[in-house]
Amino acid sequence: MADFWTTATAVGGFVIAALTAAWTIYRDLLDRHKVQVIAAKYFILSDAPPEVFRNAWDEKEECIIITATNAGRRPVTVTGFHFKLANSTKHAVIFLDPKDPRSRRFDPMPKELQEGQVARAFIPVKDMEGNEIEYAYVVDTVGRQWKSRPFPLRDAERRDTQNSQKESNRP
Repeated sequence: MADFWTTATAVGGFVIAALTAAWTIYRDLLDRHKVQVIAAKYFILSDAPPEVFRNAWDEKEECIIITATNAGRRPVTVTGFHFKLANSTKHAVIFLDPKDPRSRRFDPMPKELQEGQVARAFIPVKDMEGNEIEYAYVVDTVGRQWKSRPFPLRDAERRDTQNSQKESNRP
């Protein structure tokens, strides 16, 4: 009878230790920093007084907004916003010029993001004319690239082109 209780206690201890180890590994895998990157095309509409933006924006001007959100629980430091250009190996880096009055369109870099915090960059579409963007990404201090989904403008422009071609082919 003593051997039964010794064996049962040993097996119970082993099961609890295995479950604790599995839970610790699972928790540590989820407890990393993760950055969600979204890039999309918008218009900027503002009720801010003109002295705030000082001719930095025309309300009819389209703008690409890149948003980097820390979706993890650990802090992460974002060092810059970038674009990967389609059909090439080239990348575009977005620099902040502190002398430019339009520099308010960037959050200062590097920026540490705590859980749920956001960093944004606003780029006028006209600044990227002639370049087809594959995706946007941000880089952290470790050098990790956090990519957005394929840039939505490419898919939207293709759909618009296909729709206009379908309409022109109708009798």
